[in-house]
Amino acid sequence: MNADLIRQALQFHQSNRLDDAKNIYDQILINTPNHPDALHLRGLVALQTGDATAAVEYLRRATRLQPKSWAFKGNLASALMEAGDLDGARTMFQRAAQLKPDAPQFQTGIANCYAMQGKLADAEKQLRTVTQRFPQFALAWFNLGNVQRDQGNLRQAIEHYARAVALDPNLIDARNNLGASLLALGKTAEAEATYRDALQLRPDDVQLLCNLASALIDRGKFADAETQCKRAIALAPDS
Repeated sequence: MNADLIRQALQFHQSNRLDDAKNIYDQILINTPNHPDALHLRGLVALQTGDATAAVEYLRRATRLQPKSWAFKGNLASALMEAGDLDGARTMFQRAAQLKPDAPQFQTGIANCYAMQGKLADAEKQLRTVTQRFPQFALAWFNLGNVQRDQGNLRQAIEHYARAVALDPNLIDARNNLGASLLALGKTAEAEATYRDALQLRPDDVQLLCNLASALIDRGKFADAETQCKRAIALAPDS
């Protein structure tokens, strides 16, 4: 019976019907409090709905029941990061990486914990190791760009953001940060082109529209900047 309920809940979960999925996971846990998959998936719902504290509790229980599950440990690490326990998150990413050494997302998670703690040199060292071992993993290049930016190395940041975009053209955050770094170096034409390319993929992104407007203002294209601002205001009138 639990297997059928899990399948039904997963269908809701994958369709983003999170309340429906949550209700079924809760039903399973009432009858089987130590059901590891229900605990894990209930924790993911909590994480997706912004309740990191509950997510940590559910995922920690699931991990205790299945200590060799790299997926459980990786998701627990993400929940701990959201909850602000960066030391705990880093430790859990390390354990997940030990169980799944070919998963670059866990190695990158370790670096992100360092970065969020202000340990930028440690984060950079970790990310350079990841990009050498997994050169096709766009998120590692993106995060390496962030670390370089935060250290004031904008030219290197631009190189890493560009590499991330080349590997994953749909990585909008990398395009956005690339544009911002170009703008900071006075490369306004390149920044404008970067934001316009990003808007082709996400035309209703208010942040991108505002950033494009900033680039246009710097280029003296005030009428075009006004148009972009009006588009952004129409999408987010309270902004």
